[in-house]
Amino acid sequence: IKDSGEIPAEPKISACAARLLSGDSLNMYVGVRVHQLVDELMLKAPAADEYESVVRASPVAALDEAGRRAAEVLLRPENRALLQPLFKAGVKNLPELRVWGLSSDGRRLLNGVIDGVLVDKADITVLEYKTLFKSSAAQVALGEKQKDRYVMMLDRIKGGRGIKGEVIGIKAG
Repeated sequence: IKDSGEIPAEPKISACAARLLSGDSLNMYVGVRVHQLVDELMLKAPAADEYESVVRASPVAALDEAGRRAAEVLLRPENRALLQPLFKAGVKNLPELRVWGLSSDGRRLLNGVIDGVLVDKADITVLEYKTLFKSSAAQVALGEKQKDRYVMMLDRIKGGRGIKGEVIGIKAG
């Protein structure tokens, strides 16, 4: 497991990513904090009765307004219900997995960071998280494209396991 070091007080946002969301720029920072909190949840894989305490005790939630809002988003019953099934016994949770691979035509080198990967004896599941504010169609479409490419890259190294992908829309708006 990679140690990401200290959590930056001000998340780094690319200009391209900032254009994906219109309106309040705080939304982008909240999305980054949601990802940081989900990474922590994946590492700790809390039981159902520990989920809330892990989110509330996270240093991410105390960093700034975006962290506070991200914790509120993840504590909403619908988001908790969406994420809780990811933390089941016998599954290895891998947050933020960097991958490299060739495109399907073999002419381009692709790389990226998969938001989460679940691995058990039978399957590999690629997870792409999107924090959804008002209009989310563009984010969901981007997530589907990312998920499909990540599944294609991991398909070559999956061994005897099945592989699938899922875009998880975390409702923030």
